[in-house]
Amino acid sequence: MSLKLIRQAFTSKQLLPKMWHSHALRDSYDIVIVGGGAHGLACA
Repeated sequence: MSLKLIRQAFTSKQLLPKMWHSHALRDSYDIVIVGGGAHGLACA
């Protein structure tokens, strides 16, 4: 995706479609994940 994004930035004025969706938040959650990398897992 990164090369496509760079090429798009220099050659076109059209916006790329969204790659993620915005969902409504729930009132409560059972689990909270802090980060996904090594530092986030170490803190959890």
